[in-house]
Amino acid sequence: MEIERTDKNIQKIKVGITHGDINGISYEIILKSFRDPRMLEFFTPIIYGSPKVAAYYKKMLRIPQVTLSHIRMPEKADKKAVNILNCVSNKVRVELGQPTEIAGEAAISALQTAVRDLKAGKIDVLVTAPISKAAAYGDNFQFKGHTWYLAKEFGAEDVLMLMVHEELRVAVVTDHIPLRQVADAITEDKILSKLQIFNQTLKTDFAIDGPLIAVLSLNPHAGDGGLIGDEEEKIIIPAIEKAKQQGINVLGPYAADGFFGSDNYKNFDGILAMYHDQGLTAFKALSRGQGVNYTAGLPIIRTSPDHGVAYDIAGLNKADYKSFVNALFLARTIFKNRNLLQGIEPLDKQKMEDLLHTLKPAKASEIQQVESMQKEDTADKVKDIEQVQSKPTTPKAEYNNRKQNNLTHKSKEQTHAAQEQTETEEVFDATLPPEEDIFTDETTEMHIDQPLQPNEDNKANNDNATGTNTQTNEETQPDTNHKNTEHPHQQHKKHLFHRNRENFKDYSDLT
Repeated sequence: MEIERTDKNIQKIKVGITHGDINGISYEIILKSFRDPRMLEFFTPIIYGSPKVAAYYKKMLRIPQVTLSHIRMPEKADKKAVNILNCVSNKVRVELGQPTEIAGEAAISALQTAVRDLKAGKIDVLVTAPISKAAAYGDNFQFKGHTWYLAKEFGAEDVLMLMVHEELRVAVVTDHIPLRQVADAITEDKILSKLQIFNQTLKTDFAIDGPLIAVLSLNPHAGDGGLIGDEEEKIIIPAIEKAKQQGINVLGPYAADGFFGSDNYKNFDGILAMYHDQGLTAFKALSRGQGVNYTAGLPIIRTSPDHGVAYDIAGLNKADYKSFVNALFLARTIFKNRNLLQGIEPLDKQKMEDLLHTLKPAKASEIQQVESMQKEDTADKVKDIEQVQSKPTTPKAEYNNRKQNNLTHKSKEQTHAAQEQTETEEVFDATLPPEEDIFTDETTEMHIDQPLQPNEDNKANNDNATGTNTQTNEETQPDTNHKNTEHPHQQHKKHLFHRNRENFKDYSDLT
């Protein structure tokens, strides 16, 4: 269902942006991100930084499209401009590509001011530009980075470093520690804690029901039965079993090379790596500079681009800002999901029934049907993956497995349709509420998963503008007058627990 794009349909959020290291690419990616005026339809940005430094970069990089509004407090933010709140001395100096003490102090001052306002509820989310840990570390900031500082400030016992790009979500058990310390740092309790945070954030922040998590091994070939290390048998597998007992859907351990090389990662909602480079090497190779770093486990929302200060290209106007834009939109998506999903568990009948009643009259049978389908889908997903792991991988065996699975799923759908046709025609009709009314505002939000380059749809629009016969977006949209032949139960579940990777194509051409 199409929803007209009007101001009343757009939920703007007030995003606090810390300026990071002033000698790196932070101001370049921030200013470039807001060159397109449509960004202000989704955000009221407040840069915690220096108007002097911002003006310097704006002039040097020739970005006149961005209007800067100087403010003294977040409450005075201009909704039609990029706001900047001064946090540093006017004597601050920019030394391109150099990690200086002044730059470190400026970065921490901006972070501390933004956190104060975040605690007071004056901003909705926090997006941090990269800092130099070496320049920032000192008497006033004895932390290895943003993550540990925010964990302390907001009283989190444990947090999870989670990298996000489209449907790929990779977290790590150990993060910024020397490689020689990794094996000693991995414990059963630590793995279990990370799995608990991971499972909860996939449900609450990403609106995934019954998420499935893969755990990677520490040693090559998953230890080869103890021949190449015994951490898998003594630590990782026991942690996985405990997580399963707590209702977490988790499989593993998998050897990282085969796991990513065989595309097995596409079968999971989340992947837990044992150490930093094991997870992030594959992640960055697959995300190609458009990933986002999200700190899970905090009561607040903080995202950042998946890259560093990039001193080597500072001031050269070469920085790619797509990761930063994706960080903005991921923060917005999580903010909306938390507000709409907070406290709504899939098996909580009363809350789900109340939610359905706000959309259309609901029956107790509807709730039971949705719950049953959720359980079946999660069980089928785990079963399918376990079958693939236990059976031969010859082409013929693979073909037979797929054929059997297709027949099984088809049989289930036919059984559902035959048994409940009458009831579903009454309860689930063509007027089902659109999913954007529940979880997303599909026509007014640029989805984090969409790249900020012209995609095929946008190419089609451009071709039409030049007189070619390429098919347009309107031609590829489904006919709303045609009856949807998909099973009504599947329609309803998709509306209730969505995994839509194609939101906001009209906004995917932001540059």
